[in-house]
Amino acid sequence: MDKKQIEEIALAAPELEYKENFREVITRSLDLIYGSRGVLLYTGYDRPDIPEGKYTLLEQIDFGKDPFLRIREMCKNHDRYFPLFKDLPDDQLPVAGLNFGTGAWAGMLSGRMQFASDTSWVEPWADSLEGLLNMKLKEHTRWFDIFAEGMNILNRHAKGKYMTDAGGQYSALEFVSMIRGSKHLTDMYDDSDKLMQVLVRYQGVLIDLYQRFRRELKNMSYGFSAWGSLWLPEGIVLSDDAACNISREMYRTFGVPFTGEMFHVFGMGVLHFHSLGYHQRDVISTMSDLIMYCWNPDPNRSRPVEMFDFVREGARKKIVMIAASPQQIRENINKFNEGRFVLHAWCKNKKEALSLIDFVKKNASPL
Repeated sequence: MDKKQIEEIALAAPELEYKENFREVITRSLDLIYGSRGVLLYTGYDRPDIPEGKYTLLEQIDFGKDPFLRIREMCKNHDRYFPLFKDLPDDQLPVAGLNFGTGAWAGMLSGRMQFASDTSWVEPWADSLEGLLNMKLKEHTRWFDIFAEGMNILNRHAKGKYMTDAGGQYSALEFVSMIRGSKHLTDMYDDSDKLMQVLVRYQGVLIDLYQRFRRELKNMSYGFSAWGSLWLPEGIVLSDDAACNISREMYRTFGVPFTGEMFHVFGMGVLHFHSLGYHQRDVISTMSDLIMYCWNPDPNRSRPVEMFDFVREGARKKIVMIAASPQQIRENINKFNEGRFVLHAWCKNKKEALSLIDFVKKNASPL
C-alpha cells in the first residue's frame, strides 16, 4: 500500500463519537509514520468517581449456554468508560477487542480452550516435532464461530462510537513456543531442520487462520490501531515474546523471516515485545514492514525510560512505544524528539493530562 492509498483510507474514515479529535489523531499518526521525529501521547488519569467495570470470570462462563456474555459485558463497560475521555485531545484512540486470553487463537485451531479467571492458555500439543508436523488440525471449530460472531456483535455495537480490533496475534515463533513448550529452545540446536519445517507449516496455518477470521468480520471501516496508540490504515499486531529468550543469531534464523513475512502479508506490522529482549533491538529494526514496537517492562530489568539512550537509537529507525511519567516527559522532551515515540503517561487528574498534552504538541509534534 502506497502513501496515496493510505491517505485515501484516512480521508474516508468516519468520525467517532467517543473521540472528538479522531481526525487529528489520524493526521498526527501519519505524520509520525512518514516523519523522522516526534511524539504521540497516550494519557489517562484516575477517576475515583467511576467504579471499575465488572466482568464475569472466564472460567465461570458456560460458553455452551451463553457464549457472548463477555462480549455483552464489554459493550456495557465500554459505553460507560470511553465517553469519560472523549474530549481529551491526546492521541489515544478508543479501541475494544476480544478479551479471551492468550489461548484464543490456538483454541480456534485445536477446538480446545482452557480458561482461568481472566485469561486462557495453551498446553503443548505434541511430544515431538514430528508430532507437530503430522498433527491434523480441525478445519472448523466452535471457538472460531464464537469468537468471530462475538467480534461482529462488538463491531455492530461499536459502530460510529469506537474502533474495534481482534486483538494481538502470534508470530510463528511465538506460536510454536506455545504448542511445543520450552523444548523449542533445544530444538534450535538439536534438530534445527525439523524445527524449521514446523515453523514453515504453522506460518501458513496462522496466516490462513488470521485471514479467514478477518473475512468473517463486518463494519471494520475505521482503520486499525495498535493498543489505541497509533492509527494505521491496516495491519496486524504480533507477539514475539519467545524471541526474548534466544540470541540475535537465532532470532534472525527462526523468527525474523517469519514475523517479517507476516507483517508483509497484512500490510503493516506492530510488534509486542519485552525488555527482557533488549538485545534484539537492531534485529527487530530489520523488518521492513514493521511500523512500531513496544518495550514492555519485565522484573529485574531496567525500565525502558531508564535505558533512554539505548531505546532512542531504536526510535531513529522504527516508532517505539514506552511508558514514562509526566515529569520524565517534560524533562526529556528534546531527547524524545530526536526519535519517533508513542509515550504512555498516567496523570494525577484531567488538569495535569491537558497540560501535558499541550506541552507535547507544542514541543514534539511529528515532523
